[in-house]
Amino acid sequence: MKSLDIDPFSSANLADPEPFQRALHEAGAVAWLTRYKIYATGRFDIAQCILNDPGSFISGEGVGLADERATQGLPDGQSENISTSHRKRTPLVEEDGQTHLENRAALDVVLNASTIKAITAESNRIALGLLEPLLEKGRFDAIGEWVIPVVLQAFPDAYGVVPEGRDNLLALGELALNSLGPRNANFMASAARFPQIKRWLQHALPVDEMDGGKIGRRIHDEALRKGKSAADAQSLIQAVLISGIDTTVAGISNTLHCLAERPDQWRWVVQRPELAIRAFEEAMRIAPPVQMCYRLLAVDCALDGMRLNSGARIMIHLGAASRDPRHFPEPGRFDVRRSSRDTLSFGAGLHRCVGRALARGQAEGMIRALASRADEIGCEKPVTFLPNNTLRRPTELLMNVSQAREKRP
Repeated sequence: MKSLDIDPFSSANLADPEPFQRALHEAGAVAWLTRYKIYATGRFDIAQCILNDPGSFISGEGVGLADERATQGLPDGQSENISTSHRKRTPLVEEDGQTHLENRAALDVVLNASTIKAITAESNRIALGLLEPLLEKGRFDAIGEWVIPVVLQAFPDAYGVVPEGRDNLLALGELALNSLGPRNANFMASAARFPQIKRWLQHALPVDEMDGGKIGRRIHDEALRKGKSAADAQSLIQAVLISGIDTTVAGISNTLHCLAERPDQWRWVVQRPELAIRAFEEAMRIAPPVQMCYRLLAVDCALDGMRLNSGARIMIHLGAASRDPRHFPEPGRFDVRRSSRDTLSFGAGLHRCVGRALARGQAEGMIRALASRADEIGCEKPVTFLPNNTLRRPTELLMNVSQAREKRP
């Protein structure tokens, strides 16, 4: 097994992760990251295997880098993990076995096809209404002025979130995803805002005051019916809300960025609006919002002939797996005609993202709306990316837009 003395969380590698991704590919099926004393893989087939084997690669001890049990069973006598646990475990995401299945069942009852359809329709209405005046300007920040306002209204309204202070959802999501990495400057900057965020969150989901049709209330009540305590039910509805906002913003923002940089690909979407969903899926492949996640080895195992020891942790680099040339021809090329539905950006197996249908629906609606009103879009200047240990999206996306002479359906 090859060792890599590279820090994937350095400012340079977070700004441009491709050099680390290539190094991970060249290292083989699994590498050893000497700085963090964990295994890592950027191979699509290996990542898929791990995500589909929740019994051997568990989530209940955390899906982040840090874990106290990660000091056990390390190769070559390396028994010290430089990270220590610095966060609480997240319901649903960081659960195994029956507990996870019970919480997932509560969500499946509520987040059904009719619910997703209703939220998507409302999201599309909001998106088009906000877009019209922005197009008149000819230049706007597609993330700050369009994507974020839509995402912070459509789903939170349906969920039962108080209207005031919803920007805290973005800060909370950034903190949650920063906390999956090391305790570095990115994490500390997010953590500094936590007292303010915590105060808001304590009043943001007033279950007792929610209309019975609100999603948050329905999930809460379903969890109680399945035997959960009131505290656990409240934690569950918070976890569902937090896990879906930042990643949805990032997925849509990354798609718009990919299209704005490639006029030829945008023309395909304008001419064939049915390609809007493929554009989103391709962007989720080439620029996954969640760049990496982690599992703990519950048993000794072998991957592609390499022995891995129980008690160690493994980084599943979704960004690298999504650019694995063994699985995706010309992986660095963004092509809206490519079928990328098998991307691992939404996870796989038991822990596959519960909100993926809603994210896909919102993204498709927004891309179609823009394609119906804009002949051309372009980036005014190169983007910079959010300084985050896990989440990848531009901080802003200043777009120049040429309106269509006639509105298209």
